[in-house]
Amino acid sequence: ARLNVVANGLLALGLHKGDKVALLMTNSVEMLEIMLGVIKAGLVVVPFSPLSSAETVRALLACSEARPLFVSESPQPPVRDVPTTPPAVGTPRVGGV
Repeated sequence: ARLNVVANGLLALGLHKGDKVALLMTNSVEMLEIMLGVIKAGLVVVPFSPLSSAETVRALLACSEARPLFVSESPQPPVRDVPTTPPAVGTPRVGGV
């Protein structure tokens, strides 16, 4: 059910099969649910390490053309410095999580 919420939410944003979705998250159950929801929607997961510098993340976002960007609820300093050019999406609340 949680994966369907993520998948349907992404499709409701207007994303289409093959579109890329960036994840800049620490390892967590929520990250896994989002990754699987992205895949279920037919989208492509573009994972970024939360240990990357803001400059690296900016460059990777530009090269990957990913949108939107999911970030952990408590972003580390490099994440806070990344502009939300692709629309940033905080960790979604799925089923009371």
